[in-house]
Amino acid sequence: DARGLVACANIAGKPDSNGSQFFITYSAAPTLDLTATIFGRVIAGAHNSTLDKMEHAPVNPQDDRPLTPLVLTSVTIHANPFAT
Repeated sequence: DARGLVACANIAGKPDSNGSQFFITYSAAPTLDLTATIFGRVIAGAHNSTLDKMEHAPVNPQDDRPLTPLVLTSVTIHANPFAT
């Protein structure tokens, strides 16, 4: 449970429903324990303005989706994203 974890989104209660959608945690999310497949971690920007801007983007109060799409323009994949 930490800020900046990257995991597959799934349909609650449906096993093997992880798809091509993902989410990034802004804080600990114990409700996701044993329900989400975590496959990465934000290691640059986890505690700076990039993740902060994403977290504080205005959202639609009805569905909690950002009013303006958040777009990742680049990523760097490390051999072991959980290594410290």
